[in-house]
Amino acid sequence: MIPVFVPSYNTTTAILGDPSALVMNNPNNFSLGLGFWAWEGEMQMMLGELNQNPNTTEKVVANQTLLASTVVQAIDWDSYIPGNSAVYPTGNFGNQLKAVAQLRKENIGLEVAYVATGGWDTHTNQGTGDTGLFANLTLALSEGLNALYQDLSATHAGKFTIIVQSEFGRRAYQNSANSTDHGYGNPMFIIGDSVVGGFHGQFPGLLPNQLLQGQDVNATVDYRDVVSEIMLKRLHNRFLGYIFPGYTDYTELGVIAGTGLSPVYDFDYDPLFSGGFE
Repeated sequence: MIPVFVPSYNTTTAILGDPSALVMNNPNNFSLGLGFWAWEGEMQMMLGELNQNPNTTEKVVANQTLLASTVVQAIDWDSYIPGNSAVYPTGNFGNQLKAVAQLRKENIGLEVAYVATGGWDTHTNQGTGDTGLFANLTLALSEGLNALYQDLSATHAGKFTIIVQSEFGRRAYQNSANSTDHGYGNPMFIIGDSVVGGFHGQFPGLLPNQLLQGQDVNATVDYRDVVSEIMLKRLHNRFLGYIFPGYTDYTELGVIAGTGLSPVYDFDYDPLFSGGFE
């Protein structure tokens, strides 16, 4: 019913164009916001009848929104008790992760959740390794991921995989403000019971002749290889050409245990006609 969830006020380019995605920051406020409050139930029922059997994009979105609203309003969000006595960090990031866990446990067909956390652009006030902005951000990230893993493991052990990824890294050396500017390469973290622990890829080094243009840690692994391995082995989705247009050279890193499906790179691949039938 709700295959994609983004716990935020704003959507993300990762799910643009997907009418089935639920974008919601505060579950307690996710309801019809116009009209007299006492008519909300009747309005929702009427709109549901008007948008039955949707045959346009607008009606598909309306129908999915009403369905999501019904599901969300039926959940007791305030009385939730995390599994394994997990403790989420206070603040928006912790609340976002907890909402993901709650919705996952409702068994409403959730397949993908996207949680954004900002503040990592530390051109100034980065701090030291133990104190300051960067240390506080990494602490909240660590506490949040640990809570999510512990919480979901209580009821869905082995049934989830967490990907932590940034769109950019930081420079190898500090700037004049004792902080760091935008960089090139950066690490990814993969968490889950099916993950093969350890370091995967190649670390190019930090010497000047090992850095990209003498400033950045170079990227040695295509992030699409990592995500694709999870798609092939965990989601059993082999249509990589549709997910990553133009991507044709998947290389397995061994991040996930087991054997995956064979990738299909065709953008418009149709499995019904894959055997040549016309």
